[in-house]
Amino acid sequence: MEKVSFQFGQLMDSHSFVNRKADLERLHRNLSQGIHTILIAPRRWGKSSLVHELSRRYKSQPLVFCHIDLFSMREENEFFEILSRSVINATHSKIEHAIDNLRKWASHISPRISLGQYPDQELGIDFDFRMQPIDKGALLDLPEKIAQEKNIRLVLCIDEFQNIEHLSESLPFQKLLRSHWQRHKNVSYLLYGSKRHMLSQLFQKQSFPFFKFGQVIYLDKIPAVEFRAHLLSGFAQQNKYITPDQADAVIELMLNQPYYVQQFAFLLLNHTEKEVTLNSLDKAMREFIGQGLPFYQRMFESLSNMQINLMYALAAGDPRPMNSHAFLRDYRLNSSANVTRALQGLEEKEIIDRFGKGIEIMDPGFRLWWQLCLQQRRSIAQLTFNDALRQSHPA
Repeated sequence: MEKVSFQFGQLMDSHSFVNRKADLERLHRNLSQGIHTILIAPRRWGKSSLVHELSRRYKSQPLVFCHIDLFSMREENEFFEILSRSVINATHSKIEHAIDNLRKWASHISPRISLGQYPDQELGIDFDFRMQPIDKGALLDLPEKIAQEKNIRLVLCIDEFQNIEHLSESLPFQKLLRSHWQRHKNVSYLLYGSKRHMLSQLFQKQSFPFFKFGQVIYLDKIPAVEFRAHLLSGFAQQNKYITPDQADAVIELMLNQPYYVQQFAFLLLNHTEKEVTLNSLDKAMREFIGQGLPFYQRMFESLSNMQINLMYALAAGDPRPMNSHAFLRDYRLNSSANVTRALQGLEEKEIIDRFGKGIEIMDPGFRLWWQLCLQQRRSIAQLTFNDALRQSHPA
């Protein structure tokens, strides 16, 4: 099968993974030494691909990785089922060994055994805690007992960890997790997710049980120089050519965000015969915005009037203080309190993210659509790549 030069919307293969050498080394150092780590970054910055690349590079005894996704988890029973199934499957290659060890470590668990559809498929093990009582403490200590027995360091990589806040008794549940996990000596926890404000609250507010549980790492953007090399190489693999300046322009327009850089590069590659031209850049940009248009329109319709007014200011890159009289007047925001509420609403909807004192529209396509279509009242068919670049550097 032909390798795809640029991937998006899925976990990156190693050949498509853009070098995060320092991040990989830092995570490996922490986890191999038992330092629990919390990884925080906005959606589509490549957290999941980073974690899976980490497990590919360092998956060897005594380091064993277990991946858990809490995206759809809404009940405690679901959490324990996902945890138990994932830990057993990650640490046992043979189903009979898993069952024997379950009898020893958690005798109350009755697993479901499933046969593969084809002869060469392995047996599967699953659980259903809706019809049986749960020994929560035993299940939470199961990873530690397995790690001790097998003389391994087990790394539990838990994605969308902030979803534990959706549980009806979230605070007592967090206390329960912390009381067990903090005693584990052979398990390292890598907890990560996309909602920065929720995760920051979970791990950095003194009133929450997971305060000071581990090292909090805010993932930085991938440096443009690393992305440039990736774009140049990806085009060369397909016997096509993009100049370093063109690659830099694409990276800048996509705000150095892995998902969107890969997506735009994929579209641009398809619109390029041999060498990237302004025409192929224009076509790629129009297709890029067009693909997201239904989502952008729904997002726009969900905004309040004050949020819309503030978005015009953010899309324009207005540098004036948001509490200044001129800023409030020009964008019909009326008061600083309205700005505060609008910012909070936009952040909760994951339309913007705040980095220190900076604010960024998270989806580059939404930003471009807002700048070029809403502000300039132009159709997508009229847009050019140079329009977008000029808009990114307003006079």
